[in-house]
Amino acid sequence: EQTELYCGRATCPEGVLGSLAEEHGLDQASMLTMLRLANVILELELPGLLRLLHRLLPDVLVFDPLLSTRSASFAARALGLPSVALLTIAGPGAWLTHGPTLLKKPLTLAEASTLVETFPANQAATARLNREFGEGFVEAAGQALPDGMLDTLRGRVLVTTLEQWQDPCPPKLKESYAKQGAEFFFVGPVLEHEGTAALRNISTGIQDLQGEECRNRVWAAREAGKR
Repeated sequence: EQTELYCGRATCPEGVLGSLAEEHGLDQASMLTMLRLANVILELELPGLLRLLHRLLPDVLVFDPLLSTRSASFAARALGLPSVALLTIAGPGAWLTHGPTLLKKPLTLAEASTLVETFPANQAATARLNREFGEGFVEAAGQALPDGMLDTLRGRVLVTTLEQWQDPCPPKLKESYAKQGAEFFFVGPVLEHEGTAALRNISTGIQDLQGEECRNRVWAAREAGKR
């Protein structure tokens, strides 16, 4: 279906990214490359995804808001289709720390954002997308926005953790998400089923900790460089 993206390129997602990285003279194994090419890939993915959605006519679209299926959020917006994001990192503030840890070089999101925004192929793809779908449809920074905001989180967002275990979310970032219309629902407890709690207790050794104490220990471990 996505002939614009796959035609003449490798047929697996990693292969496509590798092919595009080679086309643009970028490091195939770099997370920064993925961020630089995010809007390039979005432009190539959208036509086929829109054709598919026109054919299936779904009532709602549930999607992963991170890079791998980022185009789903924009397709839903283009069609006015209700959508729900399933966020599998630790809450709306998590990308602020999660994003930089994926980068090979020690970069902040602000530094990565500058490198993404000034990448010529990204600038060109962003301009074409905004001409086709309306000004402000997509930002040049893509998922390297310096404040840690994910551009795919709008409307209802299901977060697969507990609210008291989420990463810190700065007030300014909360305001940005509110302006974007994002509503966050922490559904970690809903995902539990028989045996899950016992398995978690055995594997983590934190069964006797209260949520606040457990969260503080996790943050202290992160500050000490543990993952």
